[in-house]
Amino acid sequence: MDYKDLKIQFRAVHYTGESHVLEYRVDPNQDLIYEKTIGFWIFKFSVKRKYSTKWIQPEHYWNHCTAMYYTEDSWDNWGPYFIENQKSLDWYKNNFKTIGEFLKYNTDYSNKEYEKWKIARANYLKEQEPMY
Repeated sequence: MDYKDLKIQFRAVHYTGESHVLEYRVDPNQDLIYEKTIGFWIFKFSVKRKYSTKWIQPEHYWNHCTAMYYTEDSWDNWGPYFIENQKSLDWYKNNFKTIGEFLKYNTDYSNKEYEKWKIARANYLKEQEPMY
């Protein structure tokens, strides 16, 4: 089975103060074994592996109110998905059934935020022209 077709589980874990953030993992209640072909020149063989069920905290590009002050690759423009209540956690559980669906959502969301950042950054840099 391809990694993107595996079922997904979500949870919200404590972050700081009253905040919680989203985490996901591969659902361990399914077949996690896959075959990987390893080759060296003419020697090739298959090895059985197992997908990890470790919890992962996803991050997305975050166009926050001061994001335009930071460069494109700054870690300040990346952040977790904050979960306010059970309803917001249930939204993820109900809308994403596989790893692939969630990873596509995360990529699309980050791309939209990045496009907003590019506009804000360009406007900010226009205001910061050098003085002579």
